[in-house]
Amino acid sequence: MQLTLIPGPRLIRRDWEYDGSHGEGAYVDRDVTEDASRYLFGTVALDTEITLRDIFLLLDIDPLLQEIFARDWAKELLAEMLSGNVTTAPTIEYDPEGIEYLELYQIWSQDSFSGELQPIHRLDFHGVGFVLREDVVRNGRIDYRADERIKWGVSFISPLEMLYLPIRLNPEVILCEDNADSINNGKEIARMLNPGVTLGQVIDGVLWELSFHGSPASRDEESTKLKSLADEVHSGEGVTHRSADLFAGYRTTLASCFTDTAEYAPGDLYDTLQGVGDHDNAEAVLQEKLSSNIRLKPEFSGMTGMELRCYVRMNSDITF
Repeated sequence: MQLTLIPGPRLIRRDWEYDGSHGEGAYVDRDVTEDASRYLFGTVALDTEITLRDIFLLLDIDPLLQEIFARDWAKELLAEMLSGNVTTAPTIEYDPEGIEYLELYQIWSQDSFSGELQPIHRLDFHGVGFVLREDVVRNGRIDYRADERIKWGVSFISPLEMLYLPIRLNPEVILCEDNADSINNGKEIARMLNPGVTLGQVIDGVLWELSFHGSPASRDEESTKLKSLADEVHSGEGVTHRSADLFAGYRTTLASCFTDTAEYAPGDLYDTLQGVGDHDNAEAVLQEKLSSNIRLKPEFSGMTGMELRCYVRMNSDITF
């Protein structure tokens, strides 16, 4: 069985049927749109013309889907969509700060040392900007270069503003290091392809992101608060903290691991430790990069970079 979601929306199920009397078979397509909730675990292909509007109309056609995805505010988001007066698809024109299409994509996390893979069932969802025709410069710095695309968060955007944007599935998976103490934590370690996503994953990925801040009313309230805080920061009236101060506890714990720091500040020791290889002896690298006089206490002198980072993380307080 293969499912295809096409504009309308229509959910098409394709089966191979064999006719024994004629000794031949053929694929037969059936419209199962009204029973979409029965096919949530079936793999689905998205037609290139599928839009956000089609996803919401599917919820309207099969009301059971609204119950299944009630935790993602499916009913409230559908009501917001149906309350709008957008009846025709607007022309999608180039805008360096606009969204050309919406994308379901996949980022998985794996601890390459334990082999543990974090849950991979939820698809991520964001907006993808147009191919830039020129560099985007902000505050005298190039944030994005020509020919790049800006990826836009959509959790604060009403579905009414994106109804007719096409939705595409990116089959490429980016695998990132999940070990918190690895030098590669959060970095890409591999890529693969996973085009076999289910209908349930598609709906869940869309609704999860659009309801990230709760109901439409909560979303708008949080958006107002965030904009107010941003205005305070830009005006100089807001209370800010240096990012370096947040991890002061890490640096203090690390400094306590030494018998002799060769008078290097805790910040220098901490910054250098972040660049020590996972399997390299931490003390040897610190001596090479900073000073041969640096000495760790005996219980720490044999630790690798990853082991010492783990000890510091597990025995430190983060001050917020």
